[in-house]
Amino acid sequence: MPVHKRTIPEAVGNAIGSADPPQLFLCWGESYLSSEAGQTVIQTFTDHHEITVHSIDGLTTPVEQLRVKLFTRSLLPGIQLFRVSPCNFFQTRQHASDLWEKSVAAHQSGNEKETVRALRQFVSFIPPLDDPAALVLSQISADLWREWFGFAHPGGEIGWADQIVRQAAVKKTSSTAGADAAFAASIEKGLPPGVVVVFVAEHVDKRKKLFTIVKKHGEIIDCSIPEGSRTPDKKEQKTVFFETAQRTCTRLKKNIDQNTIEALYNLIGNHPAALAVELEKIALYLGDRISIIKEDVILLVGRTREDAIFELSEALVKGDMAKTLTIYHHLRGDGIHSLAVIAMLRNFIRKLLAVRALQMIAEPVWRRRMSYGEFTNHYLPALKDKAGGGEYLKGHPFGLLQNFLIAENLSITSLKEALRMILSADYKLKRSPVSDMLIVEELLISLHALLTGARRNRTRRIH
Repeated sequence: MPVHKRTIPEAVGNAIGSADPPQLFLCWGESYLSSEAGQTVIQTFTDHHEITVHSIDGLTTPVEQLRVKLFTRSLLPGIQLFRVSPCNFFQTRQHASDLWEKSVAAHQSGNEKETVRALRQFVSFIPPLDDPAALVLSQISADLWREWFGFAHPGGEIGWADQIVRQAAVKKTSSTAGADAAFAASIEKGLPPGVVVVFVAEHVDKRKKLFTIVKKHGEIIDCSIPEGSRTPDKKEQKTVFFETAQRTCTRLKKNIDQNTIEALYNLIGNHPAALAVELEKIALYLGDRISIIKEDVILLVGRTREDAIFELSEALVKGDMAKTLTIYHHLRGDGIHSLAVIAMLRNFIRKLLAVRALQMIAEPVWRRRMSYGEFTNHYLPALKDKAGGGEYLKGHPFGLLQNFLIAENLSITSLKEALRMILSADYKLKRSPVSDMLIVEELLISLHALLTGARRNRTRRIH
């Protein structure tokens, strides 16, 4: 049967509504879009049939157990629809590297939900263990890592993954080749009457037998998005974004024009899940108003996580402890992992340390409370000629000036000590059983005391 791109065609919708609907569906690709497509299939069945939906976790349910569920006669009335999500039956070890990279990227950006999702799929490649609860990724040898996952050990500190696996109670289940083959053979023979299966997967290997069976006997909705930077890739990414925006607004009973979607795209980028969340937030804000306009987007979506992290850092070095803790708890409420907060603080202090060192060179001379005009027209150009471009001199001059004004009140010694404290907290977060919130709160309070004291001492010496 043909593969459908992101949407269910009218002919398939009509077939679902018939007395003899299709029984096999695979929605695969980008996680939000594939999940949305699976939900659309279920809703279409609900609109036309009496059904009972069974949600199956494809990462923790052994394939043999799933086979028994599908082929055991149910006493419940109507169609028995099994939604298997997330499903790893269609992926192979070649996807492990991609999943690891996604978990690392999500972890570094503070997206805890995405980190857990990627790690759950990643650990599913580990073969059966005598004691799965004893799984510690950081203790896997380089040879065993390559054997299990098919790529070289990433090296470096990966204790953060152990902590997330442990805290999120990430479980793993592995299947044998025999169990996979038996499952595929059973599906190929045909599902029992009144049973429907909707597989939702992020990755598929089209060479796997189960994929070819679903393609032959069922319906496949391809929700993948190209991730490249070539012009055709960018064009399709934008097309998917606009389609998702229009579809989400229709569901929310709101109107949106092309210019407003363009503004959203410039702020969010190629992230359908984030788009849906932001549109739902805007819809709640609008209330009974039907149309979403560009001003709504600027008002409600313009604030980014980086803005909040900068506000936290700025409040900290200015000595506003109450504001610092308030912003931190807002970040936690937004799902930002404490390790991401630590990483941002570390980068901020490193930047201040570099700036403070630049202020201490003989030429050009840094003057306290330098004006924006003097900084932009004289000091910054001279400094770039002297020290080169450098990553710490990149960005808008106004933002650079703020860093210089903050750094002028701090000493090299205090900034080095602040870095030591941050690295110590980072180690505790990865190794200690103590709550991450308590560790970060203790760090913020200690940094506040250190930096406030350093600023006061320096001010006294100047005056």
